Amino acid sequence: MHHTFDDSDKQALLRGTVSRVGADFGHAAFADAARRGEPATALWNELAVGGFVGVNVPAEFGGGGMGVTELAIVEEELAAAGCPLMMIVVWPAIAVPMLVRFGSDAQKQHWLPGLVAGTTKIVFAFTEPDAGSNAHRVGTTVAVPRSRRRPWPRTYGDRGRGEERRAAVGALLR
Repeated sequence: MHHTFDDSDKQALLRGTVSRVGADFGHAAFADAARRGEPATALWNELAVGGFVGVNVPAEFGGGGMGVTELAIVEEELAAAGCPLMMIVVWPAIAVPMLVRFGSDAQKQHWLPGLVAGTTKIVFAFTEPDAGSNAHRVGTTVAVPRSRRRPWPRTYGDRGRGEERRAAVGALLR
């Protein structure tokens, strides 16, 4: 299989737009905020208004409906402009795909629109000997008390896949 790394027209437009946003914010402002130990909130807000923090969130929740390649383009262009936002990697690249895949419809509706708008922030913490820092390899499941169980069946117990992982994600989002 031959892979090409040429941007589509849509990706080229995304790349150019994010590049301008990063350049307008500027490395100096980014570095000043970092030196003060402050987040680059103004840059984050500008990216959220433009729809870039949610570029990989399904369109039905207000996102761009694109994928991880486009999210990588956003981070790449910000870094090239001297504004490497680690937060773009944390929740859009790690937490959102897990929420989209394993969250209930109600959880997605509750969390994703605010994440896309930049008005809601999400963090997660985990550690497991076999997972390291790879959240997709976490095998821990949650034993949900019968009184708090959701209507889905918990039938897939192999390394926390399927509905048990959905239960684990659900417990974390409560």
